[in-house]
Amino acid sequence: MDVLLIKLSSALGAKEQFQSIGKALDQAELENPDLFETPEWPHAAHIIAHIYSNNIEDARFVYKRTPETIITSNSDIQAAFSLLQRLWVKDYEGIWGALAYSWPAPLQSLVAALRTQLQERTLLLVQRAYSNVSISNLSRLLGISEQETASVVAQRGWEVQENGLLLPASPATGSAFEPSETDLQKIAQYVVFLQAGEALPTSAATT
Repeated sequence: MDVLLIKLSSALGAKEQFQSIGKALDQAELENPDLFETPEWPHAAHIIAHIYSNNIEDARFVYKRTPETIITSNSDIQAAFSLLQRLWVKDYEGIWGALAYSWPAPLQSLVAALRTQLQERTLLLVQRAYSNVSISNLSRLLGISEQETASVVAQRGWEVQENGLLLPASPATGSAFEPSETDLQKIAQYVVFLQAGEALPTSAATT
């Protein structure tokens, strides 16, 4: 276990290794199945690492394999699951609330990188789905203020109009993240609910 924790600590301190943490923990679990059943296993890091790699199903199964007694006694695992739920149902506003949890120091760099990554993906989805979007709606989708939103999109070449509308720049080709048709439909549905001032239904579950 000590060797695993040392390797995990090293990986969590190096952004270029974030993509590999989830699979590395999967392999370690296969080699130490009994250890996974104990509170010493880094379950929250395991879940979040898979989320960072966009392996939502893998994150879901890590949670489902985690003993209930460990989940109920560990608020970090519960917070990771809350984030997973919000991502599963594509609750874009709820994601930022889940990320705002007070994460332990070893996870903070990974969570910060995940937040940036999710904002980038949301921006790409909006670029693909809309020819214009209000700054108020986009700020809610990104979990930041309208002022921050205006600055972020201006840096990406979006046109910021005086009436509060944003005109997205054409998305760059060859992006590492290519949204599916379902992703585009979901964010379009979400923006419709934002415009109508309604709450988005979140009836789907991960368990």
